[in-house]
Formats: sequence, structure tokens, C-alpha cells
Amino acid sequence: DIFSSGIDLNFLTGQEKDPEGVIPDLKIPRNFRYFMNTRLQPVFTKIEKMEKPVIAKINGYCFGMAFELALACDFRFCRDSAIFSLLETKMSINPDVGGTIRLTRLAGIQSAKDIILTGREFDGNEAYRLRVVNRVVKTPDEL
Repeated sequence: DIFSSGIDLNFLTGQEKDPEGVIPDLKIPRNFRYFMNTRLQPVFTKIEKMEKPVIAKINGYCFGMAFELALACDFRFCRDSAIFSLLETKMSINPDVGGTIRLTRLAGIQSAKDIILTGREFDGNEAYRLRVVNRVVKTPDEL
């Protein structure tokens, strides 16, 4: 099992968070896009093209890069209470490790545009309706 809570912007930017945990003046490093395209995107593509099936079990929040990682998997199972979002677009960061193309293939262009451009959150049941996940369950034991 692997756990992912998403990317640590404080680590990437070298900026300190305020007492509420917010980075006051978020500045993404110039080489961030290069890092994403040359280092992370190939890893996600390798996951997508693995010979053995890769299964994402989603319980809780599945935001940003964790969502993109799940999209690279062959199967995605989640709890009905799971929450999905490509929230990095709210911070002017492109979901840039293949999530946009994978989401479009699964959910269709209109639904993908809505999710990508708004960065809105949606639950496991909506993820199933959008064909983003294969199965929705109620309890963690069912995952």
C-alpha cells in the first residue's frame, strides 16, 4: 500500500507557512514545470503502462497529484465519502503530470474542463457517475 497526501508546496517553494498553515505569497519556482515534465510525468506514464494491473484504493481526500496518480492506475476504487479535486489550478499550477489527458479520456471533455478549470471538489459518487472511478464502496473494509 502507498499513501499520498499530495505535494508539499512549502517544500517546493522554500517558503514558510503562516500560523494557519498558509504560504502567504506563493511563488512557484521557475524550474517547477521542468521538474514536473522531466521527472514526474515519466513516472506516471510508467505506472499507466505497467504490464501488471495497478489499482488505486481511495479513502479520504484525493487532491492534486494524488488524483493524477490515481488516474494513471488501471482501476480506481473509492469510498463514497472520498473527495477529489485538481485544486492546483486554483493556485495557477497546471495539473501537469498527465492528469488532464487521462481525466479527459475517462470523463469526457466537458466534465474534464469543468473539473480542471474550476478546481472544484466532488465526492466518490460523482466520480463514479463521471466514470473517473470503477467502483464506489461504503466502508474501508470493502476497498
